[in-house]
Amino acid sequence: MKKIDNYKYDNKDYLGKGSFGKVYKGIMIDRNKEVAIKIMNMSQFQDKSMLISLETEITVMKQFRHEHIVELIDVFGDDKYTYMIIELCDGDLRKYIKQKGGVLQEAEALGVLRQFMSGCQEMIKKGYIHRDIKPENVLYKDNCFKIADFGFATKADTSSNVKIFRQSVGTPLYMAPQLLERHSYTAKSDIWSIGIMAYEMVYGKQPWPCRDIPSYALNIKIQPLKFPVDIRVSDEYQDFIKQCLKKEEKDRISWENLFNHVILNQIERNYNLENRLDQECQRILAQIQKIVQNKGLDVFDQFQKYDQDSGGSLDFQEFFSFLIQLDPRLTGKEIKLLFDKMDINQDKSIGYEEFKRFFFDYDYVKEDFAERIIIDLREIIRANKLKVEEIFQKYDKDQMGDLDFEEFSLMIKEIAKDIKEEDIQAIFDKFDTNNDRNINIDEFKDKLIVKNDYQKNKIKDDLIQNFIKELRRIVFENKVEVELIFKNFAKSMREEMNQIEFSKLCSVIDRRLKPYEREQIFKYLNLNDRDGITFDEFSQIFK
Repeated sequence: MKKIDNYKYDNKDYLGKGSFGKVYKGIMIDRNKEVAIKIMNMSQFQDKSMLISLETEITVMKQFRHEHIVELIDVFGDDKYTYMIIELCDGDLRKYIKQKGGVLQEAEALGVLRQFMSGCQEMIKKGYIHRDIKPENVLYKDNCFKIADFGFATKADTSSNVKIFRQSVGTPLYMAPQLLERHSYTAKSDIWSIGIMAYEMVYGKQPWPCRDIPSYALNIKIQPLKFPVDIRVSDEYQDFIKQCLKKEEKDRISWENLFNHVILNQIERNYNLENRLDQECQRILAQIQKIVQNKGLDVFDQFQKYDQDSGGSLDFQEFFSFLIQLDPRLTGKEIKLLFDKMDINQDKSIGYEEFKRFFFDYDYVKEDFAERIIIDLREIIRANKLKVEEIFQKYDKDQMGDLDFEEFSLMIKEIAKDIKEEDIQAIFDKFDTNNDRNINIDEFKDKLIVKNDYQKNKIKDDLIQNFIKELRRIVFENKVEVELIFKNFAKSMREEMNQIEFSKLCSVIDRRLKPYEREQIFKYLNLNDRDGITFDEFSQIFK
C-alpha cells in the first residue's frame, strides 16, 4: 500500500487512464471511505495547453456539488506529482450499456438521460460547456449517473448564437459538424454530442457510418438522420434526437428549450409510425432506400421534379412516376399500398413532410457487416474517381485474372484494418457469386459499379406520360365517353381490361408503340396488380 497525505492505494487497484493521468481505487484513511485517486506525473506536462487543461478541470470541478456531477473531493501535489481525489464510481455508461447487451430499452435510456441532463443544467447554470460529452465521460454509482472529466470544459454564453470558439477539442465520433470541419462554433456543440449519445443508447450504434474521420464528416453532410424501424422508440424520444442533431447550429435546439423538452418531463409517449407500417411496406421502403444509397441519388431533387405544380406534394400518378424511375421493379399494387400508408392526412396526395417522415427519418435496410464494407468501397471509388479495373489489377498479384482470398483480404484490410478473418470471408462470399473460390473481374465490377438506370427510367416515364397525354387529348377533343371506350375494349371479363385488350387500345392511340412498351403502360395503370385494369383505374387517367 502506498500512502499519500490522508489517502492510500495499491498498484493492483488500477482503474484505468483518465485525462492526463492514471486512476487507482484508494481509501480516505480518516473516514475509511473508498475514493478514486488520479495521479499525474508533472514531467509529462511539457505542453502548456496540457497544463491549462488540467488547471481548467480542477477549477471547474471545484465549483460543483451536485448529485449528477462527479465530485472532486480533494486536490494537492508537489513539483513531481499532482493528485486529484475524486468520488469513486462503479463504471462508465459505455460499460453499463455493454452489460445490458449493447442497447438500452427506451425507459431505461430516458432514466439515464434525465439524470445526465440534470447535471448539464447545473453546468450550464454556472456558465460552462463540457466539450467532450460521450458515454465514457458519464459515470454511474448505484444507478446514479454523473458527468465526469472536465478537461476540455470552458466558460460559455449559452444564450448567444455568436460563434466564439475555434479550438477543435473532444472525441471525433461525438463532435458536431462544425468541429469536424474545423469551423467556429457556439455553446450548442455539446447539444450535438448529447443527441449522438441519446441515439446510441437506444439503437446500439452511431447515426452515421464511420470508416475514418473525413468519411464520417462527409456522411453527416450528405446523409439524412435515420432511425432503425425495427427498434421501438417513441416519437418524442426521436424528436429529442432530431432537435439535437440539426446540422446547422442556427437550426439546433437551444439549451433552454432542450431542458424543457417534453421527453424530460412527460410520462406518456407515442409510437405512431410502427402502427402504420406493416412488414410489406417496410420491405418496399428498404428496397428503395438501398437503391438510393447505392446510386447516391438526391431523392429530394427527384421529388421536386415530379411535383409538377410545385405545390409541395405528389398526387398518385406523380408518386407512381417518381417511384417507378427509382425502382422499375415495383408493381402498381406495391406503390398503391405505400401511397395509402404515407397519405397520413388522407388528402389523396403525399406532401414532402409526409414523405420525409417515412422515407428519410427511418432506416429500413437491415444491412449486414459485409454489405456495409461493400458500400464503403463504393464510396471510396466514387469520391476518389477511381477505376474499378485498376483496383482489381493492383491486388491481382499473380496476374491470373482473378482475386483469391489472400489477395482480396489485402484490399479489405486497407479499408477496415482490424477486421476479423470470418468477416472477410463473409464479404468474399458476397463477391464470389459463382462459388469457385475466386473473384473474377465481372464479379468484382458487378458489386462495385452501380448501374445507372436513371436515363432508361426517364425514357420509360416519358413514354407513359406521352401515351396518357395523347389518350386524354383524343377523348376530350372528340367528347368521347370514357366508359364507352373501356367497354369497347374490355370484352373478355367486362369488369376489367386484360393485357391483350389493352394492347389493342394502345395500337389505336399510337401504332409505333412496341409490345414491351405497351406492357410497361399496362403495368403503370394496373394499380392492384390483377389480371386486368378496372374501370376505376382506367378512369383515373382523365381526372
